[in-house]
Amino acid sequence: MTLTAQAPCRAGDRRPKLLTKRTRREGLRLTVTAVAWPWAAGRAGAAHRHPDGRCRRCGDQSLASHVQSAARTVGLAAKWLEVLKEIAPQVQHAAQLFNPQTAPYVSEYYRGPFEAAAPAFGVRAIVAVVGEMSDIEAAMTALAREPGGGLVLPPDNFSYVHRKMIFALAARHRLPAVYPFRFMAREGGLVSYGVDLGETFPRAAEYINRILGGARPADLPVQAPTKFELVINLKTANQLGLSVSPTLLARADEVIE
Repeated sequence: MTLTAQAPCRAGDRRPKLLTKRTRREGLRLTVTAVAWPWAAGRAGAAHRHPDGRCRRCGDQSLASHVQSAARTVGLAAKWLEVLKEIAPQVQHAAQLFNPQTAPYVSEYYRGPFEAAAPAFGVRAIVAVVGEMSDIEAAMTALAREPGGGLVLPPDNFSYVHRKMIFALAARHRLPAVYPFRFMAREGGLVSYGVDLGETFPRAAEYINRILGGARPADLPVQAPTKFELVINLKTANQLGLSVSPTLLARADEVIE
């Protein structure tokens, strides 16, 4: 039996512990495809040490090695800043907002490149560490106190869960923001650039099929994402008073009007 976990978790969520107990008790093969639990990264990292390779990371953007691969493949931190400056040239300082409890990999793989790339775009880098909903409001309010503020959100289940609040605050404070996935731009975010999840999950399903066919999970290499997509929400851009250049629109994989 294969149990697939791909849901966001909130503070105090008991699912990680329950899943761990069940895999041990029933000998389940656990495939993690889209989750940012620190527990999941630890379990996946232990796959090589487990005698039967029972747990294995597979197509997960949020697990450490996969995130590292994605970050290095296209220089995502720099790309987010590039997109932010293209869609909102007035940005002078940008905050990278994340929760280290749900996205511990950001500090290791995205923060340094974000801070290093910022001067090349004429931007002052700010790191906004959050842990509660109130922290999000405080960080975005502080960012908006000076003109020329912008926001970059790396992959983080905390921001996925609270995305509606982030969209509302960005609109209230007129903060242009770049999001990591298409669904966030479709739901009201200004622009997204990141991994095409429509490609990632089918590749994970291929691995599950191979595991069920007898392949040892520990023998399967972690795959890096190969397709990235740019999505622009023109309705949100208009609400923020932004005029999107024809060049940027022509590069977009999807334009929401």
